[in-house]
Amino acid sequence: MLIKILIKIEVAISLLLMIALVNVLISVIPGLMIVNEMLLVLLSISLMGCTLKVQIPSWKLERVKRRWGKKEAQVQQGEKWNEYEKNQLAPIGIHMSMIGMMGGSMLDAIGGYTAQERIGVTEISHIQNVVSAGYGSRIGQEWNIRVNEMKISKEGEVRSEVEIIDNEGKSEWKEWISVNHPGKYKGRWIYQTDWKWEGVRIKRGEKRYECGIRGGICKWGEERLVFKDLSTKGMLYKQGKAVKEVEVEEVMVSAGLQIKESPGLGMIWVGSGTLMASLIWLLL
Repeated sequence: MLIKILIKIEVAISLLLMIALVNVLISVIPGLMIVNEMLLVLLSISLMGCTLKVQIPSWKLERVKRRWGKKEAQVQQGEKWNEYEKNQLAPIGIHMSMIGMMGGSMLDAIGGYTAQERIGVTEISHIQNVVSAGYGSRIGQEWNIRVNEMKISKEGEVRSEVEIIDNEGKSEWKEWISVNHPGKYKGRWIYQTDWKWEGVRIKRGEKRYECGIRGGICKWGEERLVFKDLSTKGMLYKQGKAVKEVEVEEVMVSAGLQIKESPGLGMIWVGSGTLMASLIWLLL
């Protein structure tokens, strides 16, 4: 009885609208995540039921009719059977692709997680700032993230060399990443979201100072030390006039990283590709 109700198109459309509404509200009420998962399950059942109980039997019945010549009149009137079958098979492909995409989304919701970290160059950190995590996600503490180096190209692209180190200090993975070129380690994607000047260490006489940087400028008193890039040399200004180039001991910068595990990503990509192919086939 429940299946007969769920496979109705009105119910499927209602579930889609409810899912859209709940996803809007999740940012305000995180507890609605479980409701979203339940609605996704119901929509998956609705699409699967419609595919198995309506579309596939209807397609098979039409093939039988064609085999026994029941459609001869339509064929004589110019109906092309490949087009007729296309109109039968394309919706099946659309349904199956949507089920695959929702299955991938549910896997992400259950077993995936997203974390945001800010790590200074040469520093090591565990995953600490978890933004979202599924009930079955496993955020391992058996490996650490280290940012070895950061470079800025002439085009302004910032690249960071990120390394994964186990708890015994052994390097397991190392790769240069940037905003548009994330790295991948054992199913986990590591993205560079931004970077930040933290400061510089300067030696003046026998004393060492740390100076915070904002917009590439280090200020103390009436003096300004201006940096054009991540080099250890900056121009010293006094009362608005350039005095000399000064070399600092260390430039302190940090990388903003997003670590994301998405176990359902493959299903989502395959489902998206199948959906696009089915729609194009249907419209051709």
